[in-house]
Amino acid sequence: MGKILNIKFCLVLLVASLLIIGCSSQNIQRTTKPWTLNYQVEDTIWLNQLSIVKRAWKEANQELLKIFPQPKCPSPRLFLVSNEQFSIILYSSLKPNGFYAKENIFLNFSITNSYEQFSSTLKHELTHAYLDCLTAGKSPAWFDEGLAQYMEGHYSEVEKDRDRRMVYESRILQITELENSFALLPKEKAITAYKQSKLMFAYLLKVTNSSRIRHYLEYLKTEEKDAFSRAFALSLKDFYVNSSRDARRN
Repeated sequence: MGKILNIKFCLVLLVASLLIIGCSSQNIQRTTKPWTLNYQVEDTIWLNQLSIVKRAWKEANQELLKIFPQPKCPSPRLFLVSNEQFSIILYSSLKPNGFYAKENIFLNFSITNSYEQFSSTLKHELTHAYLDCLTAGKSPAWFDEGLAQYMEGHYSEVEKDRDRRMVYESRILQITELENSFALLPKEKAITAYKQSKLMFAYLLKVTNSSRIRHYLEYLKTEEKDAFSRAFALSLKDFYVNSSRDARRN
């Protein structure tokens, strides 16, 4: 009788273990499910490019989910517009290829000339959408733009040196100038801000890891005091000084 009970008990444990593993697998699948593509064609010139849009959307989400947890916000709407429509919607002296505005991504048809350019632009704007969702819109501009640019693709040492020279030759901006939208800055200063934020994020990756970045996003969303220092065990001031020193390196 004792042996029979032991066998039954073992079987119960085995079934329970399988159920737990099954639930865990389902959770893993659920947390890595990409956002659904929700697009709106504003000009018929996009109709022959929809296969490219779908491919790039899938690839961008796959790459972002290697870094970020699954966003719990609704999928952003993707607006596919013509060059003329884009210039009307967004007037900017920097002439971007796309932009993100609160759950909406706008892409300019001109970027379809190259799949690489289209893909990198979509990754950039989709990164903004992920960060907006995961931090409830509380991500500082230097981190937001730095990560979005980094996600565009490989950032070589040659490109880093080029950006260092450009930032050094203009003027390294103070951290307070990099906290809010770069669209509010004069053109030359905005260009510097984008380059400097990319260098800052590249430097951050040298001194930390992806798990700390996830913690940072969580602290930002919950408005934790000193979110940066809590996540990275380094004050924002010290990080800024160190990254600025790195930006001056030629």
